[in-house]
Amino acid sequence: MENNIVISIQSLVKRFPVGGDFFTALKNVDLDLHRGEFTGLVGPSGSGKTTLLNIIGGLDSVSKGTVNVLDQSLDNTSHNERARLRRKYMGFIFQSYNLLPVYTVFENVELPLILNKIDSDERIKKVNQAIEWVGLTSKRDSKPNMLSGGECQRTAIARAIVHQPVLVMADEPTANLDAENSHNIMKILRKLNGKSHFLISSVCISKNGSMIWNYTDKAKLTMKNFTDDELKNYLSKISDATLYAYNVYQIEGEGRSLFASIEGDEDTIMGLPVKKIKEYIGKL
Repeated sequence: MENNIVISIQSLVKRFPVGGDFFTALKNVDLDLHRGEFTGLVGPSGSGKTTLLNIIGGLDSVSKGTVNVLDQSLDNTSHNERARLRRKYMGFIFQSYNLLPVYTVFENVELPLILNKIDSDERIKKVNQAIEWVGLTSKRDSKPNMLSGGECQRTAIARAIVHQPVLVMADEPTANLDAENSHNIMKILRKLNGKSHFLISSVCISKNGSMIWNYTDKAKLTMKNFTDDELKNYLSKISDATLYAYNVYQIEGEGRSLFASIEGDEDTIMGLPVKKIKEYIGKL
């Protein structure tokens, strides 16, 4: 894979028919993501985040532009080819869970392995590992209607990672998670310990249903190498609301103390490029 690029998007446009006209959900999107990057897509409701994820995952097609995922162009691939790419190399965490109500936690998590024709013994091993990782061992035989919202979301996370995909895409994966205990939170933070990840901030302005301006920027955040005592001290200071936040920190609060370096525009890091919006409005 050239330069370890796993996703390359150029001049992407996505329009949806509305009545006798079209609504432009995405306009002139350019994006390169590399192997190993942990990237968040930030933007207001309706800005096209879910649409972009669906296009990357081959669940939807573009109106214009090119999309390459894992060295494969999605522009001219068939439905079956995109399905094979998703099945083998991708994991999805949907905002609405998308669990099968008649299946247990174990059976829901097992589905990607069945589709990939993994043998029974290996499936059992992998499913149990994934369920244990998300802390649902005691719920493995429960069906979705017996689970809390957070437990359903964790089941969806286990299903997304059970086949060890190259690419995991998550649509608000922490929206329904409950703050169960600091052990699981510590596990997440330990995995980020000393590592870098990226925040992407995106904003658009529309008029009469069409996008007239958009701006996207990226910031790099590198966490400190912290001890367990330092993590416990951090957890003792934050509110329950922060425990629901993506990666268990809010950069505008106590979370800033977790980072050794933060590279990027302050507005981008906070999720809304106010200066760029003012610059655009000032030109009108």
